[in-house]
Amino acid sequence: MKKELSLLVFTVILVACVAVLPFIQSEGVQEDFVIIIDAGHGGDDGGAVSIGGICEKDLNLAMSKSLSSNLEAMGYHVIMTRTDDTDTDGEEGFNKRKDILNRLKYTEQYPNSLFISVHMNSSTSSTDKGFTVFYGEKNELSKKIAENIYYAVENFAYTSRLRDVKEAPDSVYLMNNCTVPAILVECGFISNKTDEALLMDEKYREDLSYILACGIDKFCIENNYT
Repeated sequence: MKKELSLLVFTVILVACVAVLPFIQSEGVQEDFVIIIDAGHGGDDGGAVSIGGICEKDLNLAMSKSLSSNLEAMGYHVIMTRTDDTDTDGEEGFNKRKDILNRLKYTEQYPNSLFISVHMNSSTSSTDKGFTVFYGEKNELSKKIAENIYYAVENFAYTSRLRDVKEAPDSVYLMNNCTVPAILVECGFISNKTDEALLMDEKYREDLSYILACGIDKFCIENNYT
């Protein structure tokens, strides 16, 4: 009788564990492939300000939403680190380090992912212009996706100037501590009149985001990210 009772208790516990397991997995690390789109800055962190007074954070978000839509149309599962004018902390005030660490947490929850951070550039020289892409150093595929983006944008007729593919400097903590393939795109200089006018144009942003999506798609196909 004791043996049968013990077996019954064990069975009940086993069934309960199996029932709970999917919930635990859903709250933890996710194994499905996703593309993480990180709209730089947000909330109290406005980023750079254009010569016309436009905050970088707003252009980053507009470009990120367009890029996300294009990738979803291609069949990819996309997650955005923010979808409105907030930072990733959600608390009053702004803590830069905490905000960056929150963005990195997405790659911990989704280790089978690509991380695309979208920004606008700025310079003290009003003549600096063009598109730049930086890649993280921790994953060797980061450079490959950066090069795919570069070659895609190279054929984009409207770009004012195509700059370099560069390894992210040590000061870019987000890129250099991201273990998944990661790039940071600087879509143009909002301190330059030509670039600012282009980036303020919705049609230009839609066209550029489609080109970026094509570069990402090509990388995914070549490296079996599906």
